[in-house]
Amino acid sequence: MSAGASFHSTGVTASPAELRAAPSLGPPLGPLLLSAKKWNGCVAHCPFEKLADLRDTLDEIRAWPGIREPRPGIFYLTRVPFLHFHIDKSGRRWADARDGAEWGAEIETPIGASRAMQVRFAREMKRRYQATAKPKASAKKGQA
Repeated sequence: MSAGASFHSTGVTASPAELRAAPSLGPPLGPLLLSAKKWNGCVAHCPFEKLADLRDTLDEIRAWPGIREPRPGIFYLTRVPFLHFHIDKSGRRWADARDGAEWGAEIETPIGASRAMQVRFAREMKRRYQATAKPKASAKKGQA
């Protein structure tokens, strides 16, 4: 899909520029935590257009101290990769996010999930953000 293409799913129609500028454009999504598993193959990152339904949560994450988004939908906490999304050929979408120094268990973010699932996703991301940011703060205190 080209950068200017429109995304049509669950009633959401938006270009990447509209996704960045407009208020929430689709039904909210949320997570189901999966047990951690080793991944032996490569899976592409989820196109930004397919994250329209997570707009409110992603806007919240963008506002956290130390978070930057060098590419749409790919977040770093300072210089450390923190959060990104994948989608497979069947349409299954999930988030990979740090949980402290390591990558945590996958977080299911199915397209069309309920508001309650989106709230759980936001809560889990906040917990992981705090766990990931905390070791950096502790290390700095130890150096003083």
